Amino acid sequence: MSTTGNGGTCLPEPCTKNTVVQGPEQCVELCEGNTGCAAAVYKAETRECWQRSAVDVAECSSSAEFTLLVKPSQPGPPSPPGPMLYAATLTDGPMPPLYGY
Repeated sequence: MSTTGNGGTCLPEPCTKNTVVQGPEQCVELCEGNTGCAAAVYKAETRECWQRSAVDVAECSSSAEFTLLVKPSQPGPPSPPGPMLYAATLTDGPMPPLYGY
């Protein structure tokens, strides 16, 4: 896997470095705890989590194997404590609207 491409830059490099987690919630927590992390990719089958910086969702590859977890990009009112990433299934076509952002 290259360090860039598929819509993001690996964090940390190289892209082969991943973390095995208990579930997507722990993947979210890892990304939330890293100020350089803009998104994470979670693979349920193997429970692997990859952190990404410089993410362009429009350039991300579509796959049913992976879940893209993206930090909100716009500052807003303070949120209650807890995970702030959102899951998205990537499909072909235009991006649907993100209500409230």
